[in-house]
Amino acid sequence: MKPIFKSRTNFPLQIFFAGKQPKRDINDWPKAVDDIAGITGEWRQNAMLTVLASTSESPGFGTLRTMVPQSTIFADGAVYKDVEPATFMFQTADCPFLVVQDDTTGKVVMGHCGKYGMKPCKPGKQCGNMVTTILSHFREVDRVHLSAYITPGICGRCYIHDEDPTLVADFYNAIDFGEDRSLGELDLVRRIKHELRHEGIPEVNIELDSRCTKEDPGLSSYRCGDQHRNTIVVLVN
Repeated sequence: MKPIFKSRTNFPLQIFFAGKQPKRDINDWPKAVDDIAGITGEWRQNAMLTVLASTSESPGFGTLRTMVPQSTIFADGAVYKDVEPATFMFQTADCPFLVVQDDTTGKVVMGHCGKYGMKPCKPGKQCGNMVTTILSHFREVDRVHLSAYITPGICGRCYIHDEDPTLVADFYNAIDFGEDRSLGELDLVRRIKHELRHEGIPEVNIELDSRCTKEDPGLSSYRCGDQHRNTIVVLVN
């Protein structure tokens, strides 16, 4: 398996995205590691599977955790600021995932950018979403020294909420929607990128994989009734 992203700097970082993987749950970290070929040695010893929050009521919603080797935890992302090799694993079905690295220190913070965690920042009001949560770990870092990587997610034209407009009522800006706003075509990848730019990260520092999890037959999607998951593997050090 080849990484979809590699660090732009000398600090090692590789991000893999494997579709059609078995769904793993609490206490399943060894099985999750075994699902991905090539994770051995120190990478296996320092591996952690994070069960992401599917709604705002799910365990771990909005929280980021540091590495707990050989474990499965409930959270919405993770923070890496060590020197040991580490393997972070996350599973999604449609939501994009964001990884941000400090190019000067190698620190990495990553998080699940689903609909419930990506409510936009409204002018003049206190803001809190997964992008701002991740960037809060880099308060003293000049934004030109941050690199951001966005994994595949469901595209706007496939993420329709026409059956209940209240589900996307918190999203108000044209940047949040696809071609037909009346259908609630929520474009989370575009919202993430817009938020990163708003927070001062240069366009050239943002990389994304534009594949749609519903349209790409090699990826998993709730909207296709798929019982499998996409596994995101982040190898750092």
